[in-house]
Amino acid sequence: EAFTPQQERLALRMAQLASLALTNATLFEELGRANGFKLDFLSMMSHELRTPLSVITGYTRLLLDDCFGSLTLAQRDPLQRVDKKAWELYDLIATLLDVGHLEARQLSVKETETDIAVVLEEIKAELPELDTQQEVEFVWQLATELPVVHTDRPKLKVVLKKLIDNALKF
Repeated sequence: EAFTPQQERLALRMAQLASLALTNATLFEELGRANGFKLDFLSMMSHELRTPLSVITGYTRLLLDDCFGSLTLAQRDPLQRVDKKAWELYDLIATLLDVGHLEARQLSVKETETDIAVVLEEIKAELPELDTQQEVEFVWQLATELPVVHTDRPKLKVVLKKLIDNALKF
């Protein structure tokens, strides 16, 4: 028996939806492969950047530890800044790699009870130069009672540090 015009329209729409679903499945597969390539690239670049950075931090540490002779204050200060910036770059590379792993769902989020006030105090202790910024006055104002949250503590700390760093830069 022949299809009615309504059945033909319905069959045509179903065929269009099936075609769209197949196209989406193909695109999703290609996106997965592209993400894999991106993660491989990030991993390779991370390794390539960390290798010379390790040499820089190693020699800087040797110099700061007076392994090649005593340093003057005028020499020590720039070396300490180089060391600090090198470690910041190291953290940035690690963060980039973590983001790639998160996107590829290869890095899990480990939720724990986290006291935000404690995390902020740790950040304050880890960033003592905030008090010495000349261009910007940085003031810590914490609410008296911050909630305990369920989150990945190390990742929260990285995000908060980046927010503070970006606020100071821009």
